[in-house]
Amino acid sequence: MVMPKELRITLTAGCEVSMFKKNDIIQLKITDIGKDGEGIGKIDTFPFFIKDTVVGDEVEALVMKIKKSYAYARLKRIIKPSPRRVNPECAAARACGGCQIQELSYDAQLEYKQNTVLGNLSRIGGVDREYLESIAEPITGMDRHRR
Repeated sequence: MVMPKELRITLTAGCEVSMFKKNDIIQLKITDIGKDGEGIGKIDTFPFFIKDTVVGDEVEALVMKIKKSYAYARLKRIIKPSPRRVNPECAAARACGGCQIQELSYDAQLEYKQNTVLGNLSRIGGVDREYLESIAEPITGMDRHRR
């Protein structure tokens, strides 16, 4: 169930309070990927972190934990899979959790890794993002048989 804007209230201090509750079922589109490989989708401006999702997936999820400015949800089903979604090579990928981005296509994995490195150098290191992009060479990947 998608919560409409009318169900969100604003306190006098200007902080929004989510009207989502644990065990609510939500539908949303995954628009970003978090630092641990979890998908991030938003309803209005309220973000949900959902493991085992890929950017572009449209999903149904169960709200598990709600914080002040974000929430965690568990994937129930994929309504419409992303074109970037692939079947993981490892049969235990979802169960073991060791390969968080294995359901992303290889090109999307490389893009995610490059954006992560550039973002960290920019955010933590204070290096200008445009400068980094001008000197960074594209990641070309490696032979899968040598990993």
